[in-house]
Amino acid sequence: MIRKKTVKTLEPRYVFMIDHAYSIVCPPDVVKVERIRSPLELYLESLLIDDLSKETLDLTISQLHMMDWGDDDVSEIPQKHLEIMICACLYFLLL
Repeated sequence: MIRKKTVKTLEPRYVFMIDHAYSIVCPPDVVKVERIRSPLELYLESLLIDDLSKETLDLTISQLHMMDWGDDDVSEIPQKHLEIMICACLYFLLL
């Protein structure tokens, strides 16, 4: 079909259909860029997402109290994750 597309003059809708079908069959190679996270960000994410439960609440809060909250990097990470969790809870409550 690609050869026919180059040889014949086709309507634009047929050219689009051929291009779309070709991209479905042979998708282009897309390189996914993965963001590199700092060890502090990984630790805070594990505290807030994996370790936070009713049984480990006191331990998690004591670990969070030990952080240097004056540093912008430390204060932005938990804020971002807690906002996401609150929005998800509100979304499910409003359903």
